[in-house]
Amino acid sequence: LSDALYATAALGLSRLVAHAEQDAAFRADLGGRLAAGGDAQAGAAALLDLAEINLILPAHRHFALARAAFPKPVPALTEENLYEARALYARVSAEANDAAPYLLLSIAARMEAPWRALRLVHHIAGAADETLTHAREDAEILAESLFEDLESHARQLERDADDDLYTEDATASLSHFAEAAGGLIGEASAAGDGVAVNRAEACRDIAAGALMRFCEQAHAAIRKTQPVRHAGGSSRLMGLRPDIDRPLDPGAEARAGAGAKFLAEAGNLAQRLGRAD
Repeated sequence: LSDALYATAALGLSRLVAHAEQDAAFRADLGGRLAAGGDAQAGAAALLDLAEINLILPAHRHFALARAAFPKPVPALTEENLYEARALYARVSAEANDAAPYLLLSIAARMEAPWRALRLVHHIAGAADETLTHAREDAEILAESLFEDLESHARQLERDADDDLYTEDATASLSHFAEAAGGLIGEASAAGDGVAVNRAEACRDIAAGALMRFCEQAHAAIRKTQPVRHAGGSSRLMGLRPDIDRPLDPGAEARAGAGAKFLAEAGNLAQRLGRAD
């Protein structure tokens, strides 16, 4: 019964996708229905999701086997895990080749730390032979997914650094990024993958720039609790002096305290980003 339901769903979706590819008006209408309230770009993304589901449905049994073989969360991939993943990948490649890269992505999604899936990338890429002709390309899809996440995170840090500083959010985001980047670099280094190392290091550069900007904002928050004025009288006294009569802005002390706490942690964050200097 399960196979029949999946087969019927796959047939219906394939017809729907084929119609959408051939009829622009139908495609626009379907995209609007799938992404209700969204724009044309959201509709196009929803149609792409539908097309991907259509590719996966014929291989539903292989995905069920992968879920059973890799119960969440998978802390790390052992040699046994790698060969099990390779066997699952080989079977789905033989029966539903278009779904093969999605099987690798599904295994990666079950990892406790996604960066640990880079080991699977290298294992599958090295398995390319006359029977697994698309292994390298499929492994590259998984690798690209891992690095797209890292690059997206780095760019988000860059954007956040241009907004007001929220120290707890900045610390958590930088810490999460540092773990992901360090993990990818460690796995790539172990495999001798210099290209992946350089790509992750480039992301680290962006994150380090964001950290510097966060530190500047933290220093500025502290300075706002130390108002100054120009002294009068003798020219020797014309320098800046503390202005004890000027009231502080509401919340200035709290922001300064948060900024000081962030600065105290900044050195550790820089070290985790590989930028201790």
